[in-house]
Amino acid sequence: MIGMIVWLILMSVVPWLLPEWPAFSRNPGLLLLGQAQKVDVVVTATSDDVAAGLAVKAGDPVHESETVSAPPLFFDSIARVNAVDVLSPLEGQGRFNVECYLMSLLGLPEKNFNAAQIYTCRWLFDGLFPTVMLVGLSYLPVGRLGRTQEEWLETRSRQQELDDRFFVKMKTKINSDWDEDKRELESRYSTPDSLNHLKLFPNSSWEFTKWTTDDSLGFAACWAVAFAILGLLWAVIRIGA
Repeated sequence: MIGMIVWLILMSVVPWLLPEWPAFSRNPGLLLLGQAQKVDVVVTATSDDVAAGLAVKAGDPVHESETVSAPPLFFDSIARVNAVDVLSPLEGQGRFNVECYLMSLLGLPEKNFNAAQIYTCRWLFDGLFPTVMLVGLSYLPVGRLGRTQEEWLETRSRQQELDDRFFVKMKTKINSDWDEDKRELESRYSTPDSLNHLKLFPNSSWEFTKWTTDDSLGFAACWAVAFAILGLLWAVIRIGA
């Protein structure tokens, strides 16, 4: 819970508040750019293209190379404070990308990245960092605050019992016979360790379970549906083109 609160504050408030502080948004160390990128685009040939020998007739598709300007690393955009004064200082505008800044502190060479790679790094950070933070904060002894040693041990024991019941139910296959399913669960609640062989790491507190055939089939089915959707999207785009 604490991890989620910290994460929400970090990613929902801080990125929008910091750029409002001129000393921050105009800091030269934050006004860094990535790499420009050359991309191939398809355009409709004009009479000039025909004259230059780039196309047979006007209207034919022509491949051209365009340069995508270097993207800001830590802001949505960078502009002059006074748009009509070329001597006015530069400042970062829009959202401050905390993700990119933290990754740069970790040594990621973002100066060598183009716009697409920078956005990819942001998505990867958003996907991985909350998990890392959640695991790290889970080891903090927050539950001991305001409790004696006896109260803490009692609370921990109750929580362990609730956790065991949850994971026993999660690991037990559902039986179509409701009464039999209930009896099986009740019998396993008293011996939760009997299902440790299903763990990926049997001698640890990690509750990752080994994949079964059903898991593999379900995972494959999800990918098949995803590729089918992408294939349908590609077909629609091709029809429209």
